Order: sequence, then C-alpha cells, then structure tokens
Amino acid sequence: MQEHSFIPKLGINKSAFWSEVKEKAKQHDMNEILAYMHLMLKKANKKQICKRTSRP
Repeated sequence: MQEHSFIPKLGINKSAFWSEVKEKAKQHDMNEILAYMHLMLKKANKKQICKRTSRP
C-alpha cells in the first residue's frame, strides 16, 4: 500500500525509501516495520502531509 500511494506523495524513490528503512533498522537495532512507520511519519511531517491524530 505504501508504495502505491504514500511514498509517491512524498516525492521520493521507492527503492531509496526502503534502503533508508533498512539502514535505520540496522543502525538502531530495530524492527524494520517500526523503522518504516517512524520514517513515514518523519517524512510526512517534513512535507506537511496531513496525518490523523487522536483526540484527547
């Protein structure tokens, strides 16, 4: 799903994104799923792409 809509909205290359995910996961000894979720949020915030937030 991310490859078909979200990653293109960020304006980045799919392979570059997944390479960055793998590098981040390895560098911080973290699960790749958590790494890609973190990276998606970080890049979405940088591009000011709307995201859902929960209400208090």
